[in-house]
This record gives sequence, structure tokens and C-alpha cells, in this order.
Amino acid sequence: SLREAEVRLKSDIRWIMAGNFSFPPSTAMMFKNLRKRNVRRSTSDAMVKDINTLEDVERLNWIDREKYLFPFFERKLRTAEQDNMAVFSGGHCHIWHFLQDFFGLEECFMLMYENPELVKDVVERATNCWLKFNDALYKKFSSRIDAGFYFNDLGTQLDTMVSVDMFREFFLPYFKKFIDQAHSFGIKCCLHSCGSIDRYIPDLIIAGVDILYPIQAKAKYMGAEHLKMTYGDNLVFMGGLDAQDILPFKSPDDVMAEVKRLRGIFNNNFILSPSHESILCNIPPENIKAMAEEATRIY
Repeated sequence: SLREAEVRLKSDIRWIMAGNFSFPPSTAMMFKNLRKRNVRRSTSDAMVKDINTLEDVERLNWIDREKYLFPFFERKLRTAEQDNMAVFSGGHCHIWHFLQDFFGLEECFMLMYENPELVKDVVERATNCWLKFNDALYKKFSSRIDAGFYFNDLGTQLDTMVSVDMFREFFLPYFKKFIDQAHSFGIKCCLHSCGSIDRYIPDLIIAGVDILYPIQAKAKYMGAEHLKMTYGDNLVFMGGLDAQDILPFKSPDDVMAEVKRLRGIFNNNFILSPSHESILCNIPPENIKAMAEEATRIY
């Protein structure tokens, strides 16, 4: 089983997706009474159609839910504790993804220029939905959760998705609410963002992000030496073991050498894992074993 594999590999952290193990099971659909013809049909299409004004957004009948039950989450949490794992959890809080899904990718970026107040209204509503979910979760389980684990892919292989100014306008003020909420419960904040996000990191540090993940090693300016030299101990870096080339295509010896190199660069402020949240199907088992053996080796 996955649990047995984690234990055998001596994993230290278990990510529990709280939205998948709660009742209601997810806050991903944040509004109700959608007509079927408006439901999103493809990844490039908008989640809903004909959203042009603040009144159109209001008519979606957004969910205003404050009470959640967590019977399934409790079970997952208990097994993590039995396996002596640190727990990363919380709602996904993927407001950046939600914006792009809601409007459609290209339309979303154009509206940031043409109708910024419409975009801000949507992201604020989505933020409030996740804040209420997290509030219910953390009030019950904060003493058993080590870090809030929040998903927002902000970069591409070569650069950030939008300028620093637009990042500060459309994302950072809302995401900071999740950071402050986690900290108010004594929980660290871990941001998952694939891609090259070096230009955003200074603002993320100031905002209070504690852990940055997954450190996409092959993305521009996301190499270990640059990150450590530039940001020192201001962040805990999690990830970094290249999942685009080294893990799938190199030998176990190459994997072990890279793990040793990363440990030497980052030193204590580092949690090793692949530079992707999943161990993908093209990674040989012997390379996974080599990664775990070198990561847990005591020098």
C-alpha cells in the first residue's frame, strides 16, 4: 500500500488533503445552482460562461458554509500519527488556479487589465470560502497539523506567469490571509508552486511563507545554489530533486550523488523530495530507493 511504501522509504511527512476527507467532501465547487450548459468543458475553457459584471458573479449563488465535519480526516490523521509523520494539510487554497479555471486562462489574464475589479471580486470570494474551511479544520485539529499545504502554481519553466506588480495586486494580498490564518493557529505555511518563481520569492518571504515547495530544479533561476545564495535561511526549501531528468532517466548512483549535493548546499533548512508533488510513473523503483537511502543517510 502507499502507506507501507512511505514507511519503508522512511518518509517524514504525510500530506492529507483535508478537502477530500471532510463532509461536505470538498469546497472546490464554491457556488451552486449552475446550469449544465455553463459547466466547464475543457481545461482551456471557462468554468462558467457570460461573466462580465459584478452582478453576474453575485448571481452564481456562492456557498457561505462555516460548518464542516471531519470523520474521514480524523482517520487519516490518526494513521499519520501512528507512523510518526509530520502532517501537512489544510484546504487546497488554490485561488490562482481557481481564477484561471473560472474565467479561462487567456480571458483571466486579459481581464486583469480590462476589468481588474471583476477579477478581484472573484478571488476574494474564493479566498473567503477557503478561509472558512480552514477555520473549521484548524479549530478542531491545529495541535495535530504541522503546516498548511497550499497549492498555487505561479510559474512556467522559464518565468513567472504574470509580472511582480500583478502578482502583488491579484494574488499576494489574498494568499497572505491564508498565511496569517495558519500562523494564528500555530501552524507553518507551505506554498506549493511549480515553475520559475524566483521573482516572487522576496515578497513571499516578507508575507510570511515558511516553506517553499517543490523547487522545480530545471526551471530558470530555481537551482539549489542560486536559491541558497540569494535567500539563505529565510525559507525552508522542500523538493529540489529533479524529476524531469535525473530521477526518471539517470542511474541510482547519479540520484544518490544529486541528493548528497543538495543536502550539502541547503544544509539544515531543507526537506528533500522530488521536484514534483507525485512520484511519477516514469521513475524507476531503484531510483526511488536510492533517493530514500541517501536522504536518510547519517554522515
